[in-house]
Amino acid sequence: MQISVEQLYSLRAHDDQVLRLAFSPNGRLLASSDFGILRLWDADTGLLHGTPEDQDDTQFGMAFSPDSKWIASVSDDGNARIWDVKTCTIKHTMNFEDESMLAVVFSPDGKLLATTAEVVRVWDTSTGQLHQTLLGPGDEHTVSPEAMWHRNEYPIPVTEVVFSPDGKKLASACYGTNEVRVWDVRTWTLEHAIHAQTVKFSPDGLYLATAVDDYAAIQLHDVAVWELQSTVECLRRRGSLHTFSSDGSVIAVSARRDVGLWHVRTGTLIKLLTGHEKDVHSIYFSPDSKILVSGAGCFDVRIWSVGTGPCLLVSKHENTTEDPSGRCRSNVMSVGFQQDRAKVALAFLGGSVAVWDVAWSEAPSND
Repeated sequence: MQISVEQLYSLRAHDDQVLRLAFSPNGRLLASSDFGILRLWDADTGLLHGTPEDQDDTQFGMAFSPDSKWIASVSDDGNARIWDVKTCTIKHTMNFEDESMLAVVFSPDGKLLATTAEVVRVWDTSTGQLHQTLLGPGDEHTVSPEAMWHRNEYPIPVTEVVFSPDGKKLASACYGTNEVRVWDVRTWTLEHAIHAQTVKFSPDGLYLATAVDDYAAIQLHDVAVWELQSTVECLRRRGSLHTFSSDGSVIAVSARRDVGLWHVRTGTLIKLLTGHEKDVHSIYFSPDSKILVSGAGCFDVRIWSVGTGPCLLVSKHENTTEDPSGRCRSNVMSVGFQQDRAKVALAFLGGSVAVWDVAWSEAPSND
């Protein structure tokens, strides 16, 4: 495997710490946000594309539509907004006062938008109207106004929501109650519930991965029959990451400073990718599943050959902004893939972002 890397540009994205980065599905835009400002950048040049209008002070999540025409965000003010990416003007604003919205996701066909607060709400993206309300585990433990006022007790929020690849199922996770719920999108009936803390569908939609016991293990469930297929034991608690290969046969799981590759059907370890000097915070498979990109603290990015295991590239970057705490904090990273190329965006302290172009190909034969 041969690989090449070229830095495309660096930019000052925000005056404050960058909290989120995301490439649009078509790879043309890079979205960045700090605590309250969302900006869109030309992914090829780093020039500012626009700043969507009418934003809130604190935003918790953002998501592009599958066709890259819209971007949505949710905030602690109880607002969910959808903007037209081309013009950065508002398409719809959906509001529930006194509810902090935490997560947002588009359905695969872009017709629905799901948001989480104390419940999961599903919106019609063409009209901005509420389509469905799905109860979260926290709703079964009613909190009285007296408890909220006198004891600072509040309903438990739903922390994660995701559609299945075919759009027929919607799953949510409530970390506070350790419950994952899966709904049938056609009937909006509750199909299954699992004792777990996070949720992720495989790209082929055959399996559902959930973290259990404070991330001590990742359980893989067969969606067709709702049976436990396999269990991956994690070496790191609280914050272990996991992501599927494009064909759904392999799952990568962060294990402190390493990344383990596991067979989904059997739960057996294929190989362990070692070398990071800090805990891994980001992992991405390429669409062809030949490359794995991982990021760790102190701005350490590594690119691995999935088939053979060796690290093809180590790229450590000096932070140009002094950290007042004197420590090297974990950074934010996003990777956008297009066939055998990728753009890697890395956020540094102080609001700056750098973007690299990565290309790979099979090594030529010696014959």
